[in-house]
Amino acid sequence: MSAANKLLSPVDALQQLAHAGPIDMVNHFRFHETAHYPEGSDEPVRSGREAFAIYAQSLGPVLEAAGGCVRVWRGKVHYEITREGADTWDEMMVVRYPSKAALLGLFANPAFAAIHHHRAAALADSRTYICVPA
Repeated sequence: MSAANKLLSPVDALQQLAHAGPIDMVNHFRFHETAHYPEGSDEPVRSGREAFAIYAQSLGPVLEAAGGCVRVWRGKVHYEITREGADTWDEMMVVRYPSKAALLGLFANPAFAAIHHHRAAALADSRTYICVPA
């Protein structure tokens, strides 16, 4: 990623991507202790991990319909060894999509929109990287 890159929406970033093959989304997650649902929400009080678990479980069929799959793993972060004072993440996950069209289809799917509030409530911080095979 060059210094000239600016933060784009996922849709804008994908539309600018000149790549016809598979795309990997590398995700870093840090959870709220208690999920932050909007005021007035009918959702019960639950932890960020619990809210994310609801999102992840509901995402499975939507992800599969878009042709995506958890590519390598989803796991808890134990320890970062690369630098002192580094960001700490609770979990990381790599998801593969067969093409940018498949990923754009996921973003446009009403079923994805219907569950996304659980992800938003769960996460205190996250990073998502659009990656292509080298």
